[in-house]
Amino acid sequence: MALKRFSRLAVLVAVVLVALLNGPAWAHEERDLVCGMAVDVDTAKFIHEHAGRKYYF
Repeated sequence: MALKRFSRLAVLVAVVLVALLNGPAWAHEERDLVCGMAVDVDTAKFIHEHAGRKYYF
């Protein structure tokens, strides 16, 4: 029983650490294809869609 409880705790800690290291869930970034900089999809000045995929600049 103690091992099962430890496993659940370990999984919970791992999930929390991954969430903290990746930043907030609402901060979604894509890479600019021209210069490689990170672009926030919510504030991107230009958006182009090609073949069903969106590109942010």
